[in-house]
Amino acid sequence: MVVVNEYVRAFEEIGVIMLLFAAGVEMELTSLRKAGPPSLLTAPGGVLPLTAAYYGHAAMGDHQPC
Repeated sequence: MVVVNEYVRAFEEIGVIMLLFAAGVEMELTSLRKAGPPSLLTAPGGVLPLTAAYYGHAAMGDHQPC
């Protein structure tokens, strides 16, 4: 069993940063340019449902500030 404390969270954040850095180092600029136009079409597809759910939840009166 792992106890989640500040040390575990710190290692978690460092691991994510290292993973993203390694992925960025391995990616070539040509593949990034090739993936650009489809990603511009895909990105709103993920943001729109999230935004609609947030405002729908807030409109029902269940929203509590963080």
